[in-house]
Amino acid sequence: PFIHRMVNAHDNPADVLHKVVDNTVTALLKYRNDAPTASLEAAIAALSETHRHKGRLEFHGVGNSGIVAQDAQHKFFRLGFHTVAHSDGHLQIMSASLLGPHDTLVVFSNSGRPRDVLDGCQIARKNGATTIAITASGSPLAQKASIHLAADHPDVVGRLAAAYDRWFAEVFAEWRGARERIVAHDREYWRHRSPPDPRQ
Repeated sequence: PFIHRMVNAHDNPADVLHKVVDNTVTALLKYRNDAPTASLEAAIAALSETHRHKGRLEFHGVGNSGIVAQDAQHKFFRLGFHTVAHSDGHLQIMSASLLGPHDTLVVFSNSGRPRDVLDGCQIARKNGATTIAITASGSPLAQKASIHLAADHPDVVGRLAAAYDRWFAEVFAEWRGARERIVAHDREYWRHRSPPDPRQ
């Protein structure tokens, strides 16, 4: 089960609560301090391009990362993307072969080593799609993807990998949603006003 290794059989419920919450906060703070901002901006740009061209946005993962992929698919579907999530290896490879320019594939993996996600990522990138890997640094998946977002879990939260990956998806969705709201606000503002005169 995905519980922290510091929780033991002698802990009372209050001890377990404190340890789980403290470990989660530690992971969040580490992500805040170590977030790969340049890669994150590149990933957001790729997602924006996919949305603008009405391309496909796919999420792949196996095991617990497959659940993360489904969660991300649901979030981005609500933002107006054409989204699909696959956790079956055969479907991942077949679906990746149909991706092309203006499409984006996001792959979640704790280890970055499952053969199916590696093959799917390689096929999608070969076909011209942008591939984003949310995985461990130095892993085969990190090297195969167009954009790598490091998910290097500190030792104290090593067993919270699935939740850690889900936070990345949450950041993606919230950032994209904020950008959409800003664009919509500006469009509505200028719809009722004359645009500024560039000569002034």
